[in-house]
Amino acid sequence: MIDEGNGLSYTVERLKDRQIHGQVTLTKSKRSTLAWIAAEYL
Repeated sequence: MIDEGNGLSYTVERLKDRQIHGQVTLTKSKRSTLAWIAAEYL
């Protein structure tokens, strides 16, 4: 995932100083076959 222009990254940055904000960093992910194909060819 690229940081620039990413909606999730933008949201995390905007909310990081709020008391209710939290962040989870995932160390692994599982992608569907369709997601893998899209990443490879698009």
